[in-house]
Amino acid sequence: MEHQGSLGLAHSSGWMTADNFIHVLNHVIKHVRPSKEYPIILSMDNHESHISYPALELAKTNHIHIITLPPHTSNKTQPLDRIVFGPLKAAYNRNADSWMLQNPGKTITIYQLAQFGGDAFLRAAIHSNITSGFRVSGMWPLDRDVFDSEEYLSSDVTDRQLPGEPSGQATSSGLTALPVLPPSSQSSDDSARAQTQTAACTR
Repeated sequence: MEHQGSLGLAHSSGWMTADNFIHVLNHVIKHVRPSKEYPIILSMDNHESHISYPALELAKTNHIHIITLPPHTSNKTQPLDRIVFGPLKAAYNRNADSWMLQNPGKTITIYQLAQFGGDAFLRAAIHSNITSGFRVSGMWPLDRDVFDSEEYLSSDVTDRQLPGEPSGQATSSGLTALPVLPPSSQSSDDSARAQTQTAACTR
């Protein structure tokens, strides 16, 4: 299904699949025409359907460099999440509300959904929103300091010393991981069997 350069795909699971993503890549190749002289960068999350071997080979052969976003960071690093999806959802809801007022007692079907979504997409996926999304995510213009240090605080919960690392090694958050010794009341045998735990303390 294709309309005005778009590609319509679906799967009964509601998820992207590796096979469907191949269709997406071929669609990108058809319209963007990347080449050795003009390669492109494709940024996306690292869902398994995006990084199947056939997909990576197709991208490599056609001069597409894939950059995947770290898990659970798309609310900050995905340009569409930052700027486009909010206006898209608002525009879709306005269309749905208007339709329900004009059609009391009726249920929205997949056919209205496509109509509402198509109109909302044209309103939200505009040049200014897209470029703003890339800017606030630090993707372009490239900005390594786009996020404040406070925005990394939640990672401290899991920022722990890796197995095999020397004791006292500083973590990325500036905290130092120190071993927690077993209580002195334990026998030497118990102490030998006790696993080394780590705790974080400020310098």
